[in-house]
Amino acid sequence: MGIKEKEIELETLKREIAQAEASLEQDFIKHMVDKTSEKVEDLFFSNKPEFYRFVFTEQNNYLREKLTDKVGRAMDLSDEIQRDKDAEEIEKDKQAFLNKHPEVDFNEL
Repeated sequence: MGIKEKEIELETLKREIAQAEASLEQDFIKHMVDKTSEKVEDLFFSNKPEFYRFVFTEQNNYLREKLTDKVGRAMDLSDEIQRDKDAEEIEKDKQAFLNKHPEVDFNEL
């Protein structure tokens, strides 16, 4: 994938992350309402530590699914783009040097 395609994917991910962050709280509440069964409700009254363990596990899984993976991918893409740009810059500089000094053989260096 070329730099341009990576930049487009990165911008798309940034928009998706911003949208996910904006609605995260409300979306998670809806998710928990859907996931809360009678058994989970009973945990609230009978075993609060287990109830909160369930809630935090769900929250962590939800965040990973909705946000963490996208943030990680965005960071990786950003690094890839920078490496690709650096490699292009080095290649341009090398070519400019060779144009200025055609007698130099990089294989000898």
